Amino acid sequence: EVWHLMPVFDAVGAGIDGINWLDLVKQEGRPQRSFVNLSPVLLKAVVSAAKKRQVAEPVLLTNWLLHDVSLDEVNPADLAFVIKALDQIGQSETAKAVAQEVVKAHLMQRLAEKVPNGPQS
Repeated sequence: EVWHLMPVFDAVGAGIDGINWLDLVKQEGRPQRSFVNLSPVLLKAVVSAAKKRQVAEPVLLTNWLLHDVSLDEVNPADLAFVIKALDQIGQSETAKAVAQEVVKAHLMQRLAEKVPNGPQS
């Protein structure tokens, strides 16, 4: 399941309405996955620069934030802030591309977890 990606889906306007969240909580039996949180100071700087309608600064700060982390390891709520900031400065296509890359990274990680290691030599 990829319910932990809901903040990313919401950031690009692909939220899911009409879901009984209480039922999902009851069905969720496995422990939650832990994520790496992005630097709160850099994240706040991205959001602040986007609110000021600056373009280059949020893009450069986003690059700095994400340059050395795997997208499947980053807290989706933090990524949602970045995606919303990019959208806010008129970089909607870039925001959608980031969201797609996040989803791809999570799906690839899930697939890797399910695939056996192959023949042992």
